[in-house]
Amino acid sequence: MVGVVVTAAAALAAGYLLGRLRPWQRLGDWAADRVRFTGTGARGGAGRQGW
Repeated sequence: MVGVVVTAAAALAAGYLLGRLRPWQRLGDWAADRVRFTGTGARGGAGRQGW
């Protein structure tokens, strides 16, 4: 019983933190910046990816 409560509390805390941090949005912004600043119009062209 205690294990179920601890697991549920950990899942709720993880969900709350993911909702607050929004890593998927930050990843999307990072990817958009990579494309914007290393695209064909940028110095170095599309071959220069700063991964």
